[in-house]
Amino acid sequence: MLAASRLPQLLGRQLILDGDEAVVGLMARHLAEGGPPVVFFYGQRYGFALLEAGLGAAFFLAFGVSTAVLKAAVLSLWAVGAVLYVLAVGRWQGPRVALAAGALLVLCPAWGAWSMKARGGYVTAFAAAGLATWLIARVDAGAGRIRALLALLGVALGLILLAHPFWLIATGPLLLLPGLRRKAAGHWWFLVAGGVVLVAPLLVIGLYQSNGYWLPATFSRPDVVLALSELPYRVWAHFTGAYHITYRYNQGVRFSEICAALWCMLLLAAVWWRLRRRAGGDDAVARLSMLGVAGVAALSLVIDNEWYAFRYLLPISAALVVAVSADVKHFLEGGRGHRVAVRAGALLLLATGAASMVEFGRIPFNGYPSGGAVPEPQALRMLVDELLADGIHHVYVDDPLLQWNIMFESGEEILARWKAPGDRLAAYPRAVDAALRGGAPVAIVGVSARISMAELREFLRLAGHADLRPRIVADRYLVLPQVTVDLIEATEFELSASP
Repeated sequence: MLAASRLPQLLGRQLILDGDEAVVGLMARHLAEGGPPVVFFYGQRYGFALLEAGLGAAFFLAFGVSTAVLKAAVLSLWAVGAVLYVLAVGRWQGPRVALAAGALLVLCPAWGAWSMKARGGYVTAFAAAGLATWLIARVDAGAGRIRALLALLGVALGLILLAHPFWLIATGPLLLLPGLRRKAAGHWWFLVAGGVVLVAPLLVIGLYQSNGYWLPATFSRPDVVLALSELPYRVWAHFTGAYHITYRYNQGVRFSEICAALWCMLLLAAVWWRLRRRAGGDDAVARLSMLGVAGVAALSLVIDNEWYAFRYLLPISAALVVAVSADVKHFLEGGRGHRVAVRAGALLLLATGAASMVEFGRIPFNGYPSGGAVPEPQALRMLVDELLADGIHHVYVDDPLLQWNIMFESGEEILARWKAPGDRLAAYPRAVDAALRGGAPVAIVGVSARISMAELREFLRLAGHADLRPRIVADRYLVLPQVTVDLIEATEFELSASP
């Protein structure tokens, strides 16, 4: 089901990486070519990317370098996490409910595209949270050697901390399960030791490797009132899966919107059911999982709205599935009306979820406004081919993400840079600046929707370069060849220091 549901994207005409995925793609490529392992996402001191980059490198060596191969590598990691969630639910609720939970998770639109996004931490955190949930279920049931399970649980929690701490909020409450606390009594230091053994060396190495270029002020100026008023929309938008940061694709995604509304109804029903039922021991898994859902939602309220992204709510879906599984088991053991209602609701979620997977095959998910006649991957390829045909191997790019797409798509035959000379990998800006100063053919590349040709020509006239002839490639990208040092200095690009 997982493989079949992602085929519309993997085989579709709009399969393309977004800029951050292209960074991980370059990390994987460098690793496959014998480069040193890098712990964190390039230019960051957070966002554990080594696992996704390592898997990408292995897949590149086995199947060649391409967008589809990178996405397949990440999907394999997500599949491991999904299986572990299914195994955990199976221990608590039985195999029948577990399989249904797995199907819901696979066809949840929130994960339709994100299950294949190499974004340096998100899928790693999902897989590690699945591992942690399965280990918690085993300890809770007293299955296996408790000390070894706790040490491995510490490793899983440490991995979540390195990859994306939001998942600790979603998974952590399960550590309060009465059965787990009884069986782990006196052995908690094994959990701590497991986490420290993983986190400490990776953190030291990762901090040493990175230049710390990118560190957004995520929690600097929260507006809780505004965030609370937007929370229902944010939860729904996250469930649609049809977005990039806070830009939501709203064309051709009717089924994902319907399915997202159904998931919101399921969330409200789960909240209502938890409030209605008494706090009994049999409901501990559901109550604590819903506490994780509430924790993630609450944490999202204190994020600076300038830095907010719908993806921050991704931990909700897995925790919700774990919680609802207990309720599903209760209803299936009830009267015939309850069983019919549960099955009808599940079928509706699965049907609309499957339809949304088909819709996602028509969305590029690269963050740029879509709708052009040329598919996004083809437009990017046309841009790269035209630059190479003109002998241009170095470009200045007016978008901080497009630079990485160009480098990955060209196999680094074209080196690109954005405005800051100390970007994620300072070697790229230095190389582009050196080519410019050395008289090599260099161009400025931008997204044509952001500036009109008339505006650009006026800028060139004022800068004393009215002779330059910009052009549009694939109705999508603007290319200005034959740029000079004085022209770059007249823009917002900051040149690196001369050697």
